[in-house]
Amino acid sequence: MRDYDILMGEVASFRSVTDAIKAGESDLLFVSDDLGAVQTLWDGLRRGTAEMRLACAFVDFGKMALSPSLLVSAIKCALEGVFADEELNCDEPPRWLVPPVGLGATERPPGRRLRAELVSLLDKFTAQASDRNLRPVLVMKELTSLRALKSYKGVDDVFQVLGKSLAKFPKLRVAALEYGLSPDAVFEITGTCLRRSAVRPLLMPRLSDPEVLRIASVALDAQLSAEESEALRSLCDGRLSYLLSLCDLLLKRGVDIRTGELVSLMADALIDPLSELSRMVRSRMADAISSVRGDTVLKRIVRVLSFGEEMTASQVAARIGRSVPATYDYLKWLLRSLLLTKRGARYSFNDRVLELWLKLDTLAAGSLSDIPSDFARRAVQDSLLEARPDDAPEPMAPVEPPMLAVEQQAPEREYRIEVARPRDDDIMEYD
Repeated sequence: MRDYDILMGEVASFRSVTDAIKAGESDLLFVSDDLGAVQTLWDGLRRGTAEMRLACAFVDFGKMALSPSLLVSAIKCALEGVFADEELNCDEPPRWLVPPVGLGATERPPGRRLRAELVSLLDKFTAQASDRNLRPVLVMKELTSLRALKSYKGVDDVFQVLGKSLAKFPKLRVAALEYGLSPDAVFEITGTCLRRSAVRPLLMPRLSDPEVLRIASVALDAQLSAEESEALRSLCDGRLSYLLSLCDLLLKRGVDIRTGELVSLMADALIDPLSELSRMVRSRMADAISSVRGDTVLKRIVRVLSFGEEMTASQVAARIGRSVPATYDYLKWLLRSLLLTKRGARYSFNDRVLELWLKLDTLAAGSLSDIPSDFARRAVQDSLLEARPDDAPEPMAPVEPPMLAVEQQAPEREYRIEVARPRDDDIMEYD
């Protein structure tokens, strides 16, 4: 069981978010390439609203941005649920999944009507919070998922509709939790919604050795040494979700971290397709590229890069048989999805656990057999325990973008991979 009080108190980036919300700052953006981090922060905030005197509503657009009518239902359900105790009924779909009266499943409300309904809901929410002497906070998870609603007739830009609605309530604190895109990409996509008075971006860095020591000591109910915590941080690449997964595995297997079996346990988890760690890294890659045009090429690129040194765009292009300009476009997307990092002109993985899992998975597919455990152990030892500095980015400084009227703001850019030259006639692509 996760101790959210410990996690929220020991991880510096989590404390920054909660401190900002307590101070009444609005338009807060927390960006992480660790899904476990975003989920943990979200759940921790949910549990801490009473102590912080907040009326905190949570909307997960990744699950609820299914249609404009369901969007209204989801926000209404989230706002009303803050002040109402409802029992969970597993035999019926949740209320937000059923369109409200007057908005049938096939009906597509125009932008003005959608905006009016949102303003009405938010007005009622802030009024109820004020009556209870609480600070109204709206936490929006996976805000970029609203892009899926742009195809609906009558709603030209859901970001503008939501942005105009939020602009009516300057005292409403807005916190957006994002996952899987770089901060620059998130700001470009969600700028219409978040440019109100000030935007404070927070990027979660990798966990430090002291953070790993405190979290793992609580999770394992043992006092770890500095050397053991350093080995854990290196094995988990400083990522919270991998650390918690490995700690859970240590407890289930009854393995003592001092027995020296940590590397073997990590190797077994990576080559076992049914393990929680394998599922986690597989999901991370899928979340980043599965819905992108050209995903088959992206998967090939990351598999090639998992086998070695840093490579330039021309070297990657030679390996995959594509032109350099086209390959550069693919690499640019992988940078935006935080799977890769770039040093000078060379590209490499940003996630060492995913890099190793991809390498082992590719070898198993190529040999049509399972990877031997001793080979996986050597790979873990060589790839993850090597002396390599942690070059995780530092938290971003506060940014205050220029105030623009919603009508003057630049329209949202479409993000898709563009091939820079015509396709070769003798190559069939299934992008």
